[in-house]
Amino acid sequence: HIPQLDEVSASLEPLTGFRYVPAAGLVCFEDFYGSLADGVFHSTQYVRHHAQPLYTPEPDLIHEVVGHGGMLASPRLAELNRLAGQAARRLETKAGRDFFSSVFWYSIEFGVVYESEPGFGRQLHAYGAGLLSSFGEIDEFSSADIRPLDILEMGTLEYDITVYQPILFAADGIEELLDVVGGFFAECDDDTPARLGVASAGFQPCWLSRPRPTPPPSAQGVAQSTATPAGPRSQDSAGVARRRRRRAGSSPSGSAAR
Repeated sequence: HIPQLDEVSASLEPLTGFRYVPAAGLVCFEDFYGSLADGVFHSTQYVRHHAQPLYTPEPDLIHEVVGHGGMLASPRLAELNRLAGQAARRLETKAGRDFFSSVFWYSIEFGVVYESEPGFGRQLHAYGAGLLSSFGEIDEFSSADIRPLDILEMGTLEYDITVYQPILFAADGIEELLDVVGGFFAECDDDTPARLGVASAGFQPCWLSRPRPTPPPSAQGVAQSTATPAGPRSQDSAGVARRRRRRAGSSPSGSAAR
């Protein structure tokens, strides 16, 4: 059963106040990220093509609901998303948005966390939506180069959006995630890159130069309470938002305990 977004929202909203709304086309940076501050998540409506079940280069309903839904249903992780939305609304410069988007990528889209499990010791779990919604990534993420949380590196590290991620950043428990990443979102503004020593002239994440793939027509099945089909979700003069790179920039995201 592929749920209508109304069905998902009916279960989600009583938990954390978040709800899904359909993205019937392109959504600008301010609306997509900024809406998180209001408990609103703009979701695409198609389902990945059956020929590529392990990975989709565009955000599909599996990514939106399976990937992001778990975080949005957790009060603490939902609050992390709200803080990200509030930060996005403070940002006006390209450098500030680029830095924010890269941290978002390495946390909310591709974050991992260490947690202790009775009888098993310290285990690495995925909480990022890009990992949780990709069977291929779930099978591979534990063999990635796992690094400790580092906001400066997360905000500037280049990456390739076309492959399974070779570098991930792990929080040492949910509390560190909320403290470090949540603290960044709570204080992030256009001056943050400069305060951290980022030279804007040399800051150009590799995704800026890559074209955005388009889902095949056969992959665009609508699973929505609206009749308007969705294209790729989000792009404006400053950015691209997609399954694993809801970013700002030039035009050419196992689960943890809650």
